[in-house]
Amino acid sequence: MFKITGQTLAEIREDYGQFKVFFHAYSWHVAFSGAKFVPAISGRRLRDAHTFWINDLKRLALSFKDTGRTPDYYKQAAHLAYWLRRQNPVTSYRDGFNPQDGGSDGPTVHESEVRELLRKYGGEFLAFDLGFQICDFYERMNLTNGKTEPPPAFKLDRDYINTMVYFLKTKNVSPHALFLVYKALFFRRY
Repeated sequence: MFKITGQTLAEIREDYGQFKVFFHAYSWHVAFSGAKFVPAISGRRLRDAHTFWINDLKRLALSFKDTGRTPDYYKQAAHLAYWLRRQNPVTSYRDGFNPQDGGSDGPTVHESEVRELLRKYGGEFLAFDLGFQICDFYERMNLTNGKTEPPPAFKLDRDYINTMVYFLKTKNVSPHALFLVYKALFFRRY
């Protein structure tokens, strides 16, 4: 089951096994619940994405060493999204629709739209959305200090998502640019 907690970033940073479980749960959640697709994940590409992400975080930590700070969740999420997009660990999708599970004879309109998005921009969407989900979770937790129920999750509209994934697919977008995108999305949002 996919879930972000207050410990998620530390756990997936420090332990590749945790990262692998987390990414599998996330990609399954998006692909199956949204489109009835079953994702195929390349272990080598996923390992590379994690390794490159950790190397970037180590370099960032060096630039922060005199300040006593560490890279915030926006920077961590942006660098993670960057490397997931570059390595694209989800290599394909298998149709998981089964009419015997009940319901209709085929995917719903929403599932068909998500299928099209994943076929065209699966790597870009999964990378950007995972970074966004991490930022959203930590931003909402900061508002309440974990003492009260956080506000509902912030939802991006379909036009924004389509524009963003197209941009990620066709342009060179640095982790620093992704950091600015995430930061701007949440600036005075909550």
